[in-house]
Amino acid sequence: MKPCESPSKTSGLPRYYEIDALRSIALFLLIFYHVLCAFQPFAPLISIIGYTHTLESAWFLGEFLNTWRIPILFLVGGIMAGHLLQDRSVGNLLKSRLLRLVPPLLFTFFFIAPLSSVLFQVAYAESPTYAPTPGHLWFVWNMVVYFVFASPLLIYLKRRPDRLFLRALNRMSPWGWLVFLPAGLMLTTYFLEPHITSDLFGVHFIRFWYGFICFLFGIVLISQGDVFWRGIRRICHVALPAALGLYLARLAGVSIGGEFGALTMRTMESAYAMLAALGYASLCFARPSALFSTFNSAIFGVYIIHLPVQQFVALFLFRLDFNTWVIFALHLVLTLLLSTLVYALIHRTMRWLHPFIGIAPLKPDPALANCGVKNEHPRQPWPVMAFRFAILYAATPALVLGTLFVMIYTTTIQSRDSVETSLREAVFQGDIKRIQGALESGADVNRIDANGWSDFSMAVFARDPVALRIMLDHNPDLSIRSREGQTLLWAACWVSCYECARILVENRLATDSLTGEEWEAISEALRQPYEMAAAQIGAFLEVPTKADYLWNRTRIQLLLEHEGLVPE
Repeated sequence: MKPCESPSKTSGLPRYYEIDALRSIALFLLIFYHVLCAFQPFAPLISIIGYTHTLESAWFLGEFLNTWRIPILFLVGGIMAGHLLQDRSVGNLLKSRLLRLVPPLLFTFFFIAPLSSVLFQVAYAESPTYAPTPGHLWFVWNMVVYFVFASPLLIYLKRRPDRLFLRALNRMSPWGWLVFLPAGLMLTTYFLEPHITSDLFGVHFIRFWYGFICFLFGIVLISQGDVFWRGIRRICHVALPAALGLYLARLAGVSIGGEFGALTMRTMESAYAMLAALGYASLCFARPSALFSTFNSAIFGVYIIHLPVQQFVALFLFRLDFNTWVIFALHLVLTLLLSTLVYALIHRTMRWLHPFIGIAPLKPDPALANCGVKNEHPRQPWPVMAFRFAILYAATPALVLGTLFVMIYTTTIQSRDSVETSLREAVFQGDIKRIQGALESGADVNRIDANGWSDFSMAVFARDPVALRIMLDHNPDLSIRSREGQTLLWAACWVSCYECARILVENRLATDSLTGEEWEAISEALRQPYEMAAAQIGAFLEVPTKADYLWNRTRIQLLLEHEGLVPE
């Protein structure tokens, strides 16, 4: 056979099959995570159709994934970028990555995510509305911006092969990475994301800088080449027990150092889980596999369409009253099966859809290069050229500028509202010094939230008469009503806080404006059984014991009757 009749080996970059496998597994875990969310009480709050019976006992799996499920995608994205940089220019790398990421993001933004929202609205008998949103592909938006923001580092690494700081990093390899990565992420959490609390740690769509640092670490770590891979296979045996230990301590409620300690422990758990995943992926999946080759080529396209498919399956499956675990298993299997069928039979067969579901374009045959044929791309048709131009010079700048605008706007709003936010948090925490400090700094006790309640009314819900008296000196609006028309007096009755009700009555709450129906609502709140009150209030407030609840309820009733406020 002539040399030109078969492709010969080319001197390209080595293929890291473990990175492909880890990326695929991470996306599969996201699908699993979304299905698991459908069986949690908060499902409707994140626009996922929820099942009537929940599996709260299984949420420990979601809690474990929460700290690292999204950051590892950014870390892997940085590793892939640093690896491809070895035989590409920075400009070529950016173009190829943006053409792979932006079209699926736009396709999801305008078509896939709105369809998922419409199915959710249908399930909950709401009027369907079209609302473009990145939905479950929000992290791809971040990835696009990360590539642009990381350009200076990519240029530096390309032009400076000596890389003094990388030599220093090599000296601390591999055990120093157990300190290097957590330290970088902790500094990011403390200084770049001061609004993050331990409860918000896993809400990664508001953690832009945490993901960016993961992306940069990926670029830096892979630049060490084989040193990184040899090292990661060693330290993973320490990182995994450390991550599991920190996770189990979190489940057990272990708290060291208050909020600062909680954030530190969760950051370390996140970092060690990612290092462990990298190491064991390299140990298990470093060789080519036909299964993972197919899995890797399809998983991104399946992930893109899985959420509307999941919502569609829920519309019919959740009408069944089977064992909850059986419904969960059926939901997961049917979501994966139907998503794969849609991808294979529809999306993959329509070549014009390939850019929008992450399928890479065909590459030139390497055999042609060995036959003396120039490996040049033929001139593309004008629609393709226009599409590429729009992606690179219109859509990408719009995404980056939009991100910058949101960041600047959010920073401005946060700086302006930080005092008010601090007041509300202090009221719920019962921190009198912080309440006084926020009020002295000019916090507005009449600031209204989305439900129509003021910061002043939060003291009623928190059952804190001391905070209520302190804020009375700052001209609160006692006639405030919620979005549903409920009064402060109703709130005091609902949470059964006698002292709060007495303070409101003593300060001549505008009771004359209350209608008979509203007084009936207050009476109904006073008649509410303890078990119902505990179920409704206990999710976010401390509920008194049954004896205290009945005692307070009786005292409030007597107070209102004594003041002549309860109708005959």
